[in-house]
Amino acid sequence: FFAAILSGTSFFPAIAQESAEHAVLADPSGEQIVIGSAHKLESTVYGETKLVTVRLPRGYGENPEKRYPVVFSVDGGPEQDFELLSGIAAEAEMSTSFDPFILIGVRTDNRYAQLTPPLKRVEQKALTDVFGDRMQPNGAPEFREFLARDVIPWATSRYRTDRKVLTAASLGGLFVVDTLLERPDMFDDYIALT
Repeated sequence: FFAAILSGTSFFPAIAQESAEHAVLADPSGEQIVIGSAHKLESTVYGETKLVTVRLPRGYGENPEKRYPVVFSVDGGPEQDFELLSGIAAEAEMSTSFDPFILIGVRTDNRYAQLTPPLKRVEQKALTDVFGDRMQPNGAPEFREFLARDVIPWATSRYRTDRKVLTAASLGGLFVVDTLLERPDMFDDYIALT
């Protein structure tokens, strides 16, 4: 059903989150439409508070026995890809193409540093020569550990989940492929977008 996710990415209007600080997308004279929630998560890996976003499928509270696939989206903060993916999740509820799913967006604070796999010393030096110290790669193992130790246990203990899926685009897609190669048992499915 996740192949359908890739083709269902069109024609969703932008809608505002109740307390989103990144943009004002709603007419303040109307009632805002809430597409998800943001949660602060204390990270045992980073030693600081991190942000995750959540969208539950319609009807989640009506059947306490039903379990849902959970899609973990890297770069899934409220100012990142969360709004787009919430539209895709809404499509799942109106379509018979694929099943509804729980969306967990994981915000990256410095995506280049957090999502890049370890580089060889010569590759690192070449990047430093070109970009200076502002781009420090090699953070993928730590970000992966953050997902494994903090985010996944939080989500799976809080929500009724079954299959775990990791997805991201662009540099995040590199992280998805790197995670598949390094920890293939961490998720049930992997979707890397370019």
